[in-house]
Amino acid sequence: MQVESRLIELRFVGRERRFKGGSGGKAAFFEIEDVYGRIKAKLRGDRIETYAHLLRSGEPVLVSGKVSFPVTDEPDEEREATLLVDSVQPLADAVLRATRSVSIRLRAERTQTSDLRRLKDLLVESPGPCPVELVLELPGGAEAILDLVGTRVTPSDTVLGGLERIFGDTVAELR
Repeated sequence: MQVESRLIELRFVGRERRFKGGSGGKAAFFEIEDVYGRIKAKLRGDRIETYAHLLRSGEPVLVSGKVSFPVTDEPDEEREATLLVDSVQPLADAVLRATRSVSIRLRAERTQTSDLRRLKDLLVESPGPCPVELVLELPGGAEAILDLVGTRVTPSDTVLGGLERIFGDTVAELR
């Protein structure tokens, strides 16, 4: 089964419940919502203290887990899915781990020499593991792809924000 990933809004309800009986454990419940819908999520007791600060921070996070459907005796009853959370990590950290290279796409007629100097300074100030290529879109639809040999960066918010400040648009593609 393939799962599509999208940016989502996470609402940490902060509802925590203690279970009586055999385990005596606790769990926290919250909702994950995007433009297509929402799903209830459950964070088990041993993970509450580990991940609650990330869920409450207001920063984008990547939530991983297994989807569970409640068992019911009624065949026609709609079963509402619950995400049993295994891990939570800051989205920025997940992006850094997943990015293997950075491609910067610029329109040649809009790019000034001073912009390229600022680009060089930005890239030099942000060393890291990811190789960089520069794609210049030329008039008439042609492209020139320049492998910036020896230039490796960390695709951080600083770099991505710096690119937007220099070029006034989103020009980076993380691969």
